[in-house]
Amino acid sequence: MTNQTLSIDPLAKTHQFEFEINSISVDDLKKLYKHFQIEEFGDVAAANTHEEFYQCFIDEETDGNKDAFLFVRLVALFKSKCMMIRDINYTRESGEIVSSFDLFENKNYLFEFDDCDYYDLNLSDPGFNILLIIQDYGVEDAIPFLENYEFLKPIQ
Repeated sequence: MTNQTLSIDPLAKTHQFEFEINSISVDDLKKLYKHFQIEEFGDVAAANTHEEFYQCFIDEETDGNKDAFLFVRLVALFKSKCMMIRDINYTRESGEIVSSFDLFENKNYLFEFDDCDYYDLNLSDPGFNILLIIQDYGVEDAIPFLENYEFLKPIQ
């Protein structure tokens, strides 16, 4: 017997994030790779299949698809509202209130995210901060490229 007077747990997982890069069309991947300036080694315009497309970013020493995968997945997490950047106010030890922003995870969505996966992409700053990656590479600006895709599935 369930007690109808108890409130539903606000942190109950309602959706699961499911990301499969091959579910994104080659045309949309072309836009995303260009946005993230993934180095090309082949004729991207001629690529019609995922396999042909991915081969354009591989040479003897480099596989740009690894970085691209991380970026595209990050865009999908933002597009799905699994992750958000929110304004925050905090108080310094001096008592001064400072406005800033931080990265927040949606606790109602089931997904895995490890910001250390992005450590090698932090080329401009000796200190690692995932917010710098998001800002420097325009992750949120790429969300419109995924407007036709759904990465959340309801949890039954």
